[in-house]
Order: sequence, then structure tokens, then C-alpha cells
Amino acid sequence: MILGLLLSKIFSSPIFKQLILANMAVPIWWYIIICPLLFIFIGIESICFWLLTQKVFKTRIRIHKIIVSVIIANSVTTAMGILFYISSLPSDIAWLTVTYIFTVLIEWIIYIPFFKSDVIKNLDLLKISIIVNLITYIPLGVLSPG
Repeated sequence: MILGLLLSKIFSSPIFKQLILANMAVPIWWYIIICPLLFIFIGIESICFWLLTQKVFKTRIRIHKIIVSVIIANSVTTAMGILFYISSLPSDIAWLTVTYIFTVLIEWIIYIPFFKSDVIKNLDLLKISIIVNLITYIPLGVLSPG
């Protein structure tokens, strides 16, 4: 989802307008570029998630479990992000804020059952979701003109 926002900022210039499909609100480049770059964001979020569990919350969770949960959570929020993109709000900052809040909450809801058997509190999972998503959303806020 974060990637879609970033790319929409970069490629919304008139030069790239002709890449918009006539029957869709989502540009062609979204589908071409989002998959490879999504892996970068998943990697960043996974590493930050793991570091937070190890260093801040003093909980041992296997890295592969974190990676799988981050992939699932980001897949769900990316799919939902396409819907937000299609029906975006008038202000870029408002849109970014709404998508951030929904991303944090949805990913947190996904993390809860995923880490049910681990010794980590639900509130700590919410904090992790807030932090790892801030790390990927802050650059978008800085780049957003409105």
C-alpha cells in the first residue's frame, strides 16, 4: 500500500497520464512496479518487526514466522489500498492518514491470531504495527504536497 502511494506521487505527472487504462482508475505502472518494490517494504517491515520483538519487547519469535505474517498483512492491506486509491480523498495528507490508520489496525488484527501461541501481548503487537508502518509511511508524508 505504501508503495502505491509513493509511486502515485512519482508517476502522476502529465508524462505518465497516458499510461492510465481507460476502464480502470489504477495506472498500468502500478501493476508492473509494485510487486518488486513490495518485497523491499516487506523486508524493511520484517526486520524492524524482528528487532522490536527481540530488543524492545524481549520476546523470541522466529524470523520466518514474522516474515510470513508481514507478507500476509501487507498483501491484505495492499489489496485494500487499491480500493482506497480508486476512491481517494480530496487531500493527499488526508488520504495518507486514513490509509495509515487502516493499515495499522488491519495488520494488527492479522498479527493477533498469528502470534497467539507466542509470548507477546496484543498491545505490543499494536505498537509494532504502528512503528513498522510509520517507518514506511513517513517518507510518503514528506513527499506529499497536500
